[in-house]
Amino acid sequence: MTEGGFCVGVTDDNVQFEQGKIFYGDTLSSIEVISEFPVTLGSRTIHPGMHNMSPLAYYPVWATENMLEAGEYLFVSTVFFSTENKPQSKPEIRIENNTVIVEFNGAVKEVTL
Repeated sequence: MTEGGFCVGVTDDNVQFEQGKIFYGDTLSSIEVISEFPVTLGSRTIHPGMHNMSPLAYYPVWATENMLEAGEYLFVSTVFFSTENKPQSKPEIRIENNTVIVEFNGAVKEVTL
């Protein structure tokens, strides 16, 4: 299983990658996940037509390390995009009982499963 974030258009070689993060100029795109199963954070190049203004682009992804058998699984992801290079705050996610809690810049959102 794989899930991706927002793509970042790239026009030269000044792109930087960290696990689940892409930095280009003042742009940051990142993805994070909470799961009981091992996942790998990385990046991928876009599919044709994903970013019409910049055909060379990347997006952050997470992927399960192994194929999942049929069943029920819980993966909670946050996708973050900013035009402020390495912003001081980012979404924080956690699961408490059957509730997913997302905190960002003092705002708290809860989703009960």
